[in-house]
Amino acid sequence: MSESPDLDEVHGLLLHLCEEDLPWSDQVQLCVMDAFNDLSELHAPTRVLKPSVSEATDRLGRAVNLLDGLVQRSQQLDRTLALMRVQGLVHQAMVGSR
Repeated sequence: MSESPDLDEVHGLLLHLCEEDLPWSDQVQLCVMDAFNDLSELHAPTRVLKPSVSEATDRLGRAVNLLDGLVQRSQQLDRTLALMRVQGLVHQAMVGSR
């Protein structure tokens, strides 16, 4: 299975979170932006998807779940570590946004 659709979806989720004016701390916003930047270095989306969930915290949760699957399927150590970094940043943002 190609990882591109999942990466495209995570990219869209993070992009829309970066563009929104959310009442989150600077630390949470920086985690989202760092995750987006790191993911952008790994993958250029074929298209930017509109998020399927509306609540910001639900979008973070969806991104964590997608990244979990991507990490599990990854077969290259350097890519796995990069995806884990993105996943960790998104998870940290999710915890901090509560």
